[in-house]
Amino acid sequence: MFESFVPKIEKNTKFIGLIYGINTLGAFAGAIFPPFVFGTMGLPGTLKWTAFINIFIGVVFFSLYISKQKSLQELTNQERVKEEIVWSRQSIYLVVFSFMTGFIALAFEILLIRLIGILQGMSAYSFPIIISSYLFSMSLGSMFWSFIRDRIRRPSSSFLPFLLQSLVAVFIPLSLLLFQIPLKSKYSSFFNFERMWNSVSPLLENGDFLFLLRTLFLFSVPLWILIFPVVFVSSGIFPTLIKNLSEFHVSLGTSTGILYLANSAGCVAGSLLTGFFAIPLLGWHPTLIVFSGLSLLMGAVGILLWPFSKGDVSVPSYRFRFTPSSLLILAFLVASPVILFSISDHKIKY
Repeated sequence: MFESFVPKIEKNTKFIGLIYGINTLGAFAGAIFPPFVFGTMGLPGTLKWTAFINIFIGVVFFSLYISKQKSLQELTNQERVKEEIVWSRQSIYLVVFSFMTGFIALAFEILLIRLIGILQGMSAYSFPIIISSYLFSMSLGSMFWSFIRDRIRRPSSSFLPFLLQSLVAVFIPLSLLLFQIPLKSKYSSFFNFERMWNSVSPLLENGDFLFLLRTLFLFSVPLWILIFPVVFVSSGIFPTLIKNLSEFHVSLGTSTGILYLANSAGCVAGSLLTGFFAIPLLGWHPTLIVFSGLSLLMGAVGILLWPFSKGDVSVPSYRFRFTPSSLLILAFLVASPVILFSISDHKIKY
């Protein structure tokens, strides 16, 4: 998809993040829209409309391709570049890091779903609310951090995905701590999906959409406190990581394919290991601490391999560079989650 939308000479991260963010925004709409439609169209009708939209999109883009084929072919011939992947310690770590990013992201998602399921109970409406909040946060974070990455001068910009992964370890306990504040107040009665849908349904039927949005916002605040900070930060990792690998003489399509494969494999491993082994063996809160520590470790290694380095980023790095800047950053990143986890309520009384 990236290879189709962006010229090979135009490898700016902002455009990568925009395409990835819009795609994720569509996933958000696909998650939140069906619950509102099933009541009026039914499942078969909704599936038929989904199929029709797929066909429509395919026909439109194929028609555009046919009409522009000659000019696109000339553009492709002009931009054809020889690919030569430089497999240094850094580029190999990028692939491993992509795997672990997916591993940690899905582990956190499983932990969230398990927690909210215990607090709320699961229903046909619970999962769409959770996953749509997750996807909307991903969309905004992807576009924002890709824009920031292009504003940072090289070579300092290369360490951004590793800094973001380390910040995930800070924002996990911070979000958990902030999440407990509304749950211990009178506001806790709003954090109830069944009550929310009972309130929303009459408003939807009467067409009171402004009151509907206000009601959804009130009921969703605790959920957004828990989800948004972590996902907003972590969603900037993947598009900025693509930019890092593409700087090793790899085309955008190839670098995306390599990292997406590794990331997807990590997602599978993270979801299975967390749901079937980590939570049953360790418990929910210790599992959260373990994966926060793992996130910090992966980010710290990257920061030490890319600490404001000078020269060509494709030059292999065979040792860690302990600079004052990197050590100061790591000290803050290690101390913050330790303090936040120690003062948060492990039992989450609700």
